[in-house]
Amino acid sequence: MNAVHSTQTTGVSPSNPLALIVPAFLLQALIMGSVCPAAKSQEDSCILNYDVDNNGTVNYSDLLSFQFFYGTFVSAPEPDTCFLPITNGIQIPDGNADGWVNHIDLLGFLTEWGTSCPASSYGPCGINFSMKYKGHTYALAEIDGRCWFANNLQVSSYRNGDFIPGDVYETVWNTTEEGARAIYGEGSSPCYSGNCDQSQALASYGQLYNYFAVIDERGLCPEGWHVPTDEEWYAVTDALGGEEVAGIVLKAPECASPGWNGTNTSRFTGLPGGIRTSAGDFIYEGDFGYWWSSTAQGMNDGWRRSLSTDGDHVGIADADQRVGQSVRCIKD
Repeated sequence: MNAVHSTQTTGVSPSNPLALIVPAFLLQALIMGSVCPAAKSQEDSCILNYDVDNNGTVNYSDLLSFQFFYGTFVSAPEPDTCFLPITNGIQIPDGNADGWVNHIDLLGFLTEWGTSCPASSYGPCGINFSMKYKGHTYALAEIDGRCWFANNLQVSSYRNGDFIPGDVYETVWNTTEEGARAIYGEGSSPCYSGNCDQSQALASYGQLYNYFAVIDERGLCPEGWHVPTDEEWYAVTDALGGEEVAGIVLKAPECASPGWNGTNTSRFTGLPGGIRTSAGDFIYEGDFGYWWSSTAQGMNDGWRRSLSTDGDHVGIADADQRVGQSVRCIKD
């Protein structure tokens, strides 16, 4: 996505990559912990996205880790909207908004907050900015004081290990009352819009699940997590300004890969993954994203939320339980 540029410095040992970006006197001061006095109380809201090595503190070792992974400079063409992933779901912003993510941003953070940001300052997601579940890594996002998956679910089995039927032919999909999943464009089922390459869809959007899978007591989400209720979805949109405007901050930015046309200031990273209809065909990839709630509407439907390329609103509607839609998890 972004270009990576490494600076070559004569006489610098590769065993000490931090020396490529930090002068010797400053490096020594960082290691000794005698530089970057805390200008703000650590009881304040600490900017947590700088813990590159994911050890629960922000200190000089994060400078070394950044240099190891990305060299001296990484371009950030839209620093106000696009956050560059580093490793394990950790993300580093362009703190001084100069168009580059580099050691200056990390040094600026240390100058402002001191040499350590304790884990006790972390929010509902703890010290983690990602988690692994059933072989996949999911970024995490704090939204309105709750911890959400920032990627769509893509599991093929329930929490207890039981298999969720997939690659289901449309004549079975539209009659089943059991949990089922699909990948956009898979198999021989009709695909009427968007990119119907199922491998690309899986990588970008995860899997689509019918409502029977969402409410199955064996659980789609990890232990201690659940599919959000309709009430929890309302809480998110209310916190982000209401359903008429919240869509823009829930959608991924254009500079992301894959991206959309939002700002993603919520870090929800919504993408237009489309839908599998109750008839079993695939539509709307690239135009709409749909997410289940776990709340039923009547005997045959469930509540959902949607985002659209053409608007900044959040759609609220009910959908047939046989429809295949994306799923997010929220921490209990």
